[in-house]
Amino acid sequence: MEIRISRRRFGQLAIATTTIAGFSYLASKTSAQTSGLAIAGISSRGTVTTPDSSSTDVSSPSVETGDAPDTSDTSQQVIISSIDLPTGRRQRGVTSAMPTDESISGFAYLIDGTPVVAMTPARTSRRKGRNPTRLSFPGISRADVTVSGLTPQQRLESLMVTSDGTLLGLVANKNGTPPVRLVEVNPNTGIFNVRLSLPSDQKYSTLAICPNGTIYTTSVANGATTLVRINLAQASVTPLVQLRLNNNSWGNGLQSLLCNNANQLIAFGAPRYVQPNALYTVDLSSGAMAKLVDFDAARVAMRTV
Repeated sequence: MEIRISRRRFGQLAIATTTIAGFSYLASKTSAQTSGLAIAGISSRGTVTTPDSSSTDVSSPSVETGDAPDTSDTSQQVIISSIDLPTGRRQRGVTSAMPTDESISGFAYLIDGTPVVAMTPARTSRRKGRNPTRLSFPGISRADVTVSGLTPQQRLESLMVTSDGTLLGLVANKNGTPPVRLVEVNPNTGIFNVRLSLPSDQKYSTLAICPNGTIYTTSVANGATTLVRINLAQASVTPLVQLRLNNNSWGNGLQSLLCNNANQLIAFGAPRYVQPNALYTVDLSSGAMAKLVDFDAARVAMRTV
């Protein structure tokens, strides 16, 4: 019997096959080397409290995107989900709460497995006398830490932990404009020191470190997102390749960048006007990205399970 498939259906099947093949490739390539690792994602959902004590669930921005109204009578739940790439297994749980005039600007796991989140008030927040960013530890009985040394226009973002337990991040303006500095942060005191000032002609975001010690970031300029290598020992910043998806330039930046135990880069974000965010493999030689799976979160981080 002859079976005919329409062009549209053929295209749908081709896309689905490519996605499954890409996911299976990553799983087979890294399953032996990422045993005990999972990707965790953090997001938030707000609960609006009215004067009569009733409440309604509403979606709340999880990443700093611009101005927001004063919402001192509302809070939002911080939700951490996880996905195990080799198996595709997912877990989800609500861990804590934060005001809705704050956004998640960074997420990582300390070397002891403690989640650390950078939370930044919106630019129009009316809560005066506070530094722009604080470090919070969802689900852990540990006091929040205020990040000192930032102006009200700055935030700490794109947290990353090195193999020796050092917490690194980027200090940038809330609107994403340069300059951007790579800093080392003490999670116990909130004090940071500058390790490297990045070139001021680019917008930088995301940090990732591979087991081989290579540090990557991404820059955005002229509608293109470029993968960049950082060498702290030599204080050098080297552009590598432009990121591309389906042969089209990826111009929307990324929310997070990860590197697993196989030194495989994994990008997290979405093309402009597309929801939700998703995980993508990144080819270091060409910058080609291949979608793995949708993941509805604001930021992601590697964690030990």
